Amino acid sequence: MSAHLLVVDDEEVLCELVGDELSDTGYKVSLANGAKAAQTLIASSKFDGIVTDMRMPDGNGLDVTRAAHAINKELPVVVITGYSDISIEDLFSGGVFAMLNKPVNFDLLFAVLKRLLLPLRERMKLNAFTPELKLIGISLQSTATVQSAEGFLGRNGAFLPAVSGLPDVGKLIDFSSTSFRNAPGIALSGKAIVRWCRDKAQGELRSGMGIEFVELSKESMDAHLDWLASAQPQHSIPKT
Repeated sequence: MSAHLLVVDDEEVLCELVGDELSDTGYKVSLANGAKAAQTLIASSKFDGIVTDMRMPDGNGLDVTRAAHAINKELPVVVITGYSDISIEDLFSGGVFAMLNKPVNFDLLFAVLKRLLLPLRERMKLNAFTPELKLIGISLQSTATVQSAEGFLGRNGAFLPAVSGLPDVGKLIDFSSTSFRNAPGIALSGKAIVRWCRDKAQGELRSGMGIEFVELSKESMDAHLDWLASAQPQHSIPKT
């Protein structure tokens, strides 16, 4: 049975365009022309994933994400945005699984959805990420090794406090973290993409970087899955 996706956009033409492209790829698709309509459908129907616009007159992509994750925190949400008035930090901290820019690169959207709709243990493997990494020009070779402690763990990644010489955003790194403030006793290692960096502390927000897990060691994956089952975190990648 094909996955059932919800496409959300207040612009009806764009909503139908994205929906048609996804339908032609084999997905079952429902459309919602706005955040409120999406929230109504989420409450009454079962979806396997959501593709939503960010800015809409009656809400935004984070409102849609919160409504979805109030029912199922594992539901993948992809936000498509043409604006820079909300940071990637806020999107990932708000529970979004992936962010794409307008105009939509449909090959990239298809690759992202194919990965996100896999079971977690399968999608956190380098070969699951490979198609989208190639489309956006990210090298499959790790460019740095980062060791950290006192991080903060999320559903799909983590915040790691500042290390000397933060890696560049968009690079693949090898990482190991010996401790997380919100997950006592857990240590993780593997490969990750650097999604954002904060060079200086901002109030309560520590300096450091947000990473999205690409591949975890078997022991790390087992520990992460056990923690997810008990903690049910809201954040995809925490801000601090």
